[in-house]
Amino acid sequence: MTGRRAGADVTGLADLVRLRVQLRDVKPTAWRRVVIPATIRLDRLHRVVQAAMGWEDAHLWSFHLHGVDYGPETGRNPSVPFAQFRLRPGERFTCVYDFGDWWEHEVRVEAATPADARGFVPRCVGGNGTCPPEDCGGPAGYAEQVGEALGLSASLDLADFAEFGRDLLAAKESGDWSPITNPDRLDDLDRIVRRSQRRLRFTEPFSKGAANDRLHALAGAEQETDP
Repeated sequence: MTGRRAGADVTGLADLVRLRVQLRDVKPTAWRRVVIPATIRLDRLHRVVQAAMGWEDAHLWSFHLHGVDYGPETGRNPSVPFAQFRLRPGERFTCVYDFGDWWEHEVRVEAATPADARGFVPRCVGGNGTCPPEDCGGPAGYAEQVGEALGLSASLDLADFAEFGRDLLAAKESGDWSPITNPDRLDDLDRIVRRSQRRLRFTEPFSKGAANDRLHALAGAEQETDP
């Protein structure tokens, strides 16, 4: 990009473009940074967003660029090249996934980057936050689930775990295991464990490696389907 003036179009001239994709109205914040070919089509960019975020690509979607919606149900062809929009660093557009739950992603063009033979594209180069589960009711439903999972019930379950641990130590010292092996106690413990396992989806840290595994598989699948 030598000699290009600051703020000039990058998507029409660059080899690669770096984007930051952030899911709106969701806490904890979920975002991904991806490097894509500037020539990528919008329908393929959608699949990149899906793979990088961790969605299952099970619902309708659309992009909103320059005041126009592009997608399977919008009447506008989503297979147009991203480069034709000639976006500049700092410019933003949106991508909506699942018109019922309405997951809106803000996508910001960060920079043009030169071709890099060291890594495949598209690829994820950063991110944070957990992707919400599918069909959970959109941002409001997800916030409710997060509150239920990580609020008072989580504190109560931790207290029950601690109490069970103390009883386990006491049983080991006394040799009386009946308080630990009581069927009702074991059923309660099983329910606590199951709730704790469900909480993992709200607290699991972002994995760049897992995102790139999905993107790598996506790239391979698209190569197989290309004419």
